[in-house]
Amino acid sequence: MRKNVGKKKLLLTVLSALALSLAATIGAFADESDTSRLVSGTKINGIGVGGLTSDEAKSRIEGFYAGEYSLRIKEKNGKEESIKGSDIGYQVTVSGNIQ
Repeated sequence: MRKNVGKKKLLLTVLSALALSLAATIGAFADESDTSRLVSGTKINGIGVGGLTSDEAKSRIEGFYAGEYSLRIKEKNGKEESIKGSDIGYQVTVSGNIQ
């Protein structure tokens, strides 16, 4: 009778572990099944676009280059200059679909 109790506990433990593993796997892939959004952690030219739709990603990229972009220039003497994209009218237009 004691052997049966030990086997039942072992079986219950194994089944519980399998159930938890299955639940974790399903949860991990649930986000990836939404094909209308980019995968979490995705970056384009260093700009975070993970979890965004294609149109949202385009807006974020274009917005970054329209307002936040700056070009740092290092001269031979070690001096640095910075030019803001907005100061020189720099802009990026994303054409096509982001997939």
